[in-house]
Amino acid sequence: MISGSSGLIGETQKRLPTLFSFTAERLADLGEIPDHWFSYDGPASLLNQIAVKAVDVLKVKQCQILVLAPGGIFRSQAFHGLPAVVSKQSSVQRDNYRAQELLQKAVLEENPTFIDQNIKPLNRDQQAVLRVGLQENIYLFPMRIDTEPVGLFMVSVEPSMQKIEDMNQAYLLANQAAKVLHRESLPYSDEESIVEIVMALSKALEARDLSTGEHCRHITRLTERIAIDLGCSFHDIQSIRRAALLHDIGKIGIPDNILHKPGALNDHEWVIMKQHPEIGARILRMIAGLSDVARLVLAHHERFDGSGYPLGLSGEEIPIGARILTVVDAFGAMITDRVYRPARTIPEAVEEIQRCAGKDFDPKIVKSFTKIINMPLAGAEPVN
Repeated sequence: MISGSSGLIGETQKRLPTLFSFTAERLADLGEIPDHWFSYDGPASLLNQIAVKAVDVLKVKQCQILVLAPGGIFRSQAFHGLPAVVSKQSSVQRDNYRAQELLQKAVLEENPTFIDQNIKPLNRDQQAVLRVGLQENIYLFPMRIDTEPVGLFMVSVEPSMQKIEDMNQAYLLANQAAKVLHRESLPYSDEESIVEIVMALSKALEARDLSTGEHCRHITRLTERIAIDLGCSFHDIQSIRRAALLHDIGKIGIPDNILHKPGALNDHEWVIMKQHPEIGARILRMIAGLSDVARLVLAHHERFDGSGYPLGLSGEEIPIGARILTVVDAFGAMITDRVYRPARTIPEAVEEIQRCAGKDFDPKIVKSFTKIINMPLAGAEPVN
């Protein structure tokens, strides 16, 4: 399979973008899909053209584009190839729990998921959802719009085929499908609407304060990976990731002379700055579908020992998503240069996080954080 990279501890901070980035952001070096490959006849037509082109260019048996819908359910939006013959009883179970759980796990991965049915065959309902038979192996490429997962680009291959010949082209086609979803603002469901709102708020924060916006984007992936490691539900992971991206949205309401002050804040200025979690929570509560995100944003400056703000929550009174965010937010701040202090090295920042476990931070979260920081970033691996 694709080889992984080494852990981060002891390496230079130039490696940080690798930890924080998404696959789509690394596609720039691979080139672009030629414009003449596709003709515009509406977004649904474009997705079908991408599926047809994938079968032709990648020499695979079939291609399917699955769009993430509310409740973590995946809906087939485009398909090309010969579908496997499945029983009518199985084919109607599109919300089969095990099938959807498999897809939810795959869409949160950094790299494509490879399913070798010679080793671990799918059950009948999983095969029905993916429209494949036992004699096909599968690649599931996660599709994201910026930081938000929006679906899966699936191709099936012959059982003797362990790797797609042109993986770069597969990445590009998956990214092209995600771009269609984003560019056309497809009104498929409330879930896509939430994605658009989250992205718009993120851009608004970047426009207000570029450094804050970049900080939020950088910590989003690490926050998500910790949530996955701790076994959070798919719904909770969605909320936790969005809270990471938008946790400082309340700084939109902080005066410029405080937000952009070239030095440490005085006591009066800190009182005003500490209002940003409440401001952010109020903004997010006004948006349908983001109430859980608002709850995490409100609590992201609480401390495990109860010394935080604005509510003075302690221990498990603090939502787990906020406890994760507190650790990653502090880490991101420590390794970033400030006008009044230089950035810490990664080992120094990790040591400080560990030192504050049990006081500022949940020890369980710190343990997961430390593991993730040291974890190699692997490529596509078979489903266990």
